[in-house]
Amino acid sequence: MDSALTFNPAEKPTERKWQRILSIYNESQANISACITQLQAAKEKQPDAELGLAGTTDLSEDNNHLNQSDQVRELQEQINVMPTNAYLKLLGRWGMWAQMEKVHVAMDTEGQLSPNARTYTILLDALLNRRAQQNERRYAHAKDDLPSIMTLDDFGNTARALWDEAVRRFHPAIPAEDLKMDADRQIDEELALLAMRAFLSGRPTDQRLATSLIPYIWDLPEPTSALPASMTASMSAKPTGRRVDLEIPHYMREIPRLKPTVRSASSLLVMLGRANKATLAATWARHFISMPELRSKMDFQFVRSVIHALGSDGDIEKINEVMEQYQPPTGKGGYHVYIWENALMAARQRADFPAAMDAFRRMTHLPWGTEDGVPKEQRKPYVWSRPGGKEADAQGHQYKKPDPVPPTAKTLSLLFKAAFGAKSPDMMDRDARKAFNVFTAFPMSELFTIPESDYKRGKTINLLSDSADTFEGEVHSSLLHAAEWRLALAKDVTRAIELMLDRAQTAEKRPLWELKEKLIVVVQTWGELLDPKMRGRLIGNPAALTTEKKKASEEYGMPARGPVKEKEVVQASEENEDELDSELGMKEEDWEDKDGELEMEEDVVEEVGGPKFRKNTVRGRSRPQ
Repeated sequence: MDSALTFNPAEKPTERKWQRILSIYNESQANISACITQLQAAKEKQPDAELGLAGTTDLSEDNNHLNQSDQVRELQEQINVMPTNAYLKLLGRWGMWAQMEKVHVAMDTEGQLSPNARTYTILLDALLNRRAQQNERRYAHAKDDLPSIMTLDDFGNTARALWDEAVRRFHPAIPAEDLKMDADRQIDEELALLAMRAFLSGRPTDQRLATSLIPYIWDLPEPTSALPASMTASMSAKPTGRRVDLEIPHYMREIPRLKPTVRSASSLLVMLGRANKATLAATWARHFISMPELRSKMDFQFVRSVIHALGSDGDIEKINEVMEQYQPPTGKGGYHVYIWENALMAARQRADFPAAMDAFRRMTHLPWGTEDGVPKEQRKPYVWSRPGGKEADAQGHQYKKPDPVPPTAKTLSLLFKAAFGAKSPDMMDRDARKAFNVFTAFPMSELFTIPESDYKRGKTINLLSDSADTFEGEVHSSLLHAAEWRLALAKDVTRAIELMLDRAQTAEKRPLWELKEKLIVVVQTWGELLDPKMRGRLIGNPAALTTEKKKASEEYGMPARGPVKEKEVVQASEENEDELDSELGMKEEDWEDKDGELEMEEDVVEEVGGPKFRKNTVRGRSRPQ
């Protein structure tokens, strides 16, 4: 249901293939026209054949009537809109929007050849694809006889027109006397989901309509309304009926109620999350997981959607409850890292560092005592246990011990951010120290490496060892996305070191200060090129890149002449080395550099106390005073 946010039209057919497709479609329509003619002739010959009137006809006449009825039934079955729907789907796949509109306008407005629910589903899906196509730079000027740029107003008006047309035809407020309910011409789950997705992707007015229609169609609780208890309502046998929002037009109030399914619940939560409706998504996610019929049938997509919605709202308790009730299909692989990221995001939203540590420990199987700086040989190993001591989850699947999931820059950054949200400075210093101890327990180089799979340009980039000045690739969205949390982690570790240096013992100040200098180089050189704030403004635009470099220079306290080269930072460090050693009260033999790598596990100790630090505005670094 929920396709990608971009749409790449399939390659259009050759002229020969296109003529063949047109020929097949025209033949199908000619056959339908012939069937209509035959059907009308058959009805004229036997006007009362369908009425079943009693008479004095003999057995042979009855047999003739039965044969004619079978013939009429066969003709009626051949008169349908399926060939047109298939043709529209092909046009949508090729991005031929103008042809689709022409076919839609030419269709009957009633009867067997009028649009059914599948027709409107195809049209709405094509509309969403046409809007999403503009997100792809290479399709900014699609070759079609319609303008490629569709404004938000055009998109909203078209989506609303298609939905209104379907609602008025399928469920009129005042049904006609001869109206027969057609199973193919009713608002079904797929059509309703596509319409809500279109509205939530559109204008604010369309989004308000969607947030009113969703609880009305699927009978969900409304988070903004209060319902007081009533004795008379409970004692009355008369049903209370559906709650009606004033945002819903009168002609839409005849839409039938749909029962929530695992598929519809997952789709609704995904589209609400994309529309930044975090509160609504979290409220309805709690409602969905409270429904026994959904909880017993939930799949991985449903669990993922629920956890993502709860993570945006900071409900770490419910996330833990859901994760304990469901054994992921990966078996020993356990939950994927993005599930744990949502759990850590929830803990970060609540500024709950203990909850963040618990989620991180269950993800990585972090030994006990790591966060407190206990030596590696004295730490207690992590021991997995079945949730609630049960053998199976809510669906009867046996629990399996999951393998540890390696941490990512995002998970560690979220752990630091949860620590920085502490209520008091003392708690912040303590939690930041614990997060830093966890950070140093993993290979630092791997955390700042962008692999080929993330960059998607056939090259691995290490933000610590590679220089941004020698970067020759293009700044694509995949690179910006891959570097976003790695740069955030560099900033978070730098902030944690600044908190620790104020109380650090003399022996550990030098390695902390050196690590901070190293990460500042990463933030300054790579940050001005790959900072998330530049997302979407630099792709294929060298002028914008130059402008953003100037903004980044100002933000990081860099001189207007350009970025500070890595060599300049190293040279500055060497020039001030004697002064720094004197201020730290250290001698050259007190500092040990092992193969150019910082051995944080052994060098960093937990004692506190030390000098104050001030900001060097010229080079964007802190130095002790």
